[in-house]
This record gives sequence, C-alpha cells and structure tokens, in this order.
Amino acid sequence: MLAPSLNFYRDRFRLQWILPVTREGPEGGCNYYLLLPQDHELLARYEMRPILDDCISGLALGRPGH
Repeated sequence: MLAPSLNFYRDRFRLQWILPVTREGPEGGCNYYLLLPQDHELLARYEMRPILDDCISGLALGRPGH
C-alpha cells in the first residue's frame, strides 16, 4: 500500500541512497520495515526493534534484531 508513494518521493527528491521500496514481508531480509496498523504484531513475531510508532498515521517502523 505504501510502496508506490514512498518510491515516488524517493524519485522526486532524488534520494537514490535509499533503495527502492519493495513489498517483501519481514522474511525478506531487509534492514527496515514500515508496517501498517494491522501489521504491528509482526514487530514481536519477527523480534524487530520498534524505531517509530506514529500515533496519527498508525504506522510503525521496525528494524530486525533487538
């Protein structure tokens, strides 16, 4: 759901240092995961360290490992 918007802003502001956003799940081996409100339980299931939990949008940013 968020990949098209994130990739748009990545391209728009020429942020090529950010890899293109994919729709891989937590088993994808990425460095960070942006989770929708209904996916917050994945933080605990995949033992991710929460970096940001935005109360307005409901999005969470997690990083694998503790």
